Amino acid sequence: MVIEVKLYGRNVQEILEIVQDLRRTGFGQTEDFDFKWEPAHYDWSGDAEQASCTTFMFYSEEVATFFRLKYD
Repeated sequence: MVIEVKLYGRNVQEILEIVQDLRRTGFGQTEDFDFKWEPAHYDWSGDAEQASCTTFMFYSEEVATFFRLKYD
């Protein structure tokens, strides 16, 4: 089971700090969580902007709940 949590509008530095904090807490990347950062971009017309988004994927409800309480 994979639980996805999306964070919008955070820059790369903020996301890397969150990942480092998760590791310091004892959670392992690829064991307890993974993440994917997508930068902001415009559609083909240049009018619409999509905000940057980071998707965190958790492999247990406990870790996902911890994350949501602390960072969401």
